[in-house]
Amino acid sequence: MNKSMLITWNIRGLCRWEKKVVVRKLVTRTKSKIVFLQETKLRSVEVKTISQLCGRRCNFEFKFSASVGAAGGLISCWDSSFFSNERCVIEQNFIGLIGKYAGSDLKCALINVYGPNVASERRVFFDRLATLISKIELPVLIGGDFNIVRNAEEKIGASFNKKSMAVFSEFIEGLTLIDPPLRGSFHLVELQGSTIIQQTG
Repeated sequence: MNKSMLITWNIRGLCRWEKKVVVRKLVTRTKSKIVFLQETKLRSVEVKTISQLCGRRCNFEFKFSASVGAAGGLISCWDSSFFSNERCVIEQNFIGLIGKYAGSDLKCALINVYGPNVASERRVFFDRLATLISKIELPVLIGGDFNIVRNAEEKIGASFNKKSMAVFSEFIEGLTLIDPPLRGSFHLVELQGSTIIQQTG
């Protein structure tokens, strides 16, 4: 499999044109095949929106989860010449794409996440996500903003909910997921020939 780029970014609102231009420049520069955006704050997404984000001359398909008021909102885009989506699961806090890489029999799941900010909702969220991953029984790649860290050192100057941190660690360890180390404001990971970029701030 050729090296390909996946971008996952908490965009903190996509209503302004300037934000869309920044995303498009990044997608163009990195030649990304998959784009996960969180906290779009959009209640609807059209083909025109994806063209503004990924360029007019592209084969990008998309799924979205609408924001609730001005909170949340997810967009998952993928180049159909790279990934073929067969089915999807869309909920308020995640979009799960299930399909295979084009030109191969390698099936997998790609999950875009924006976790709840309310501590009391996190256990239900992680249980629901763990159930989905366990049922599909496929290699899975998860990107996004969980709105929680595993260690206090990962976010300086913030208050922490130790119970939520424990729930997050239990989720990762229970599914034997790999949690890549944070480097500056991005995650840079080589995984199955794909590089994941996650902007955290």
